[in-house]
Amino acid sequence: MRDATQQPATISDEAARQIRAHAEDCCPSECCGLVFESGVPFDGGVRRCTNVQERLHREEPESFPRTARHAFRLADADQLLLARSFDGEHPARVLYHSHINCAARFSAADLAGASIDGEPLYPDLLHLVVAVQDGVAGAMALFSVTRVGATEIWRSA
Repeated sequence: MRDATQQPATISDEAARQIRAHAEDCCPSECCGLVFESGVPFDGGVRRCTNVQERLHREEPESFPRTARHAFRLADADQLLLARSFDGEHPARVLYHSHINCAARFSAADLAGASIDGEPLYPDLLHLVVAVQDGVAGAMALFSVTRVGATEIWRSA
């Protein structure tokens, strides 16, 4: 496995454009998706994933108290694609999601979702958060998750 902190930490302009468009399309819900490796900077395929958080909240509000406006959860098919990608030629390198009307920061909830018992769920995966203010996607920040938490490694205005 590669150490995500040792990888180049940029997102191509085209990938950033696609991610921002996805975030705006999903607003007021959080979007989520993947960026697959094909070169440096990360300019591989951007895949829009399905955020099933709203459905889970509606079906089991006690188990899933947050709505899609404040949380995301990848659909099962997207989770399977992510897991299987690490064995392929073009693995997922970035998991992205949006934050609605707040900053592009890695929250405590984001860290909890990216780890199990303090261990990163996918050590080779970087996490990108895009801020959406009043329906307009703006700042983006890329994070590496380790045992000690999340470290910001790249930011775009």
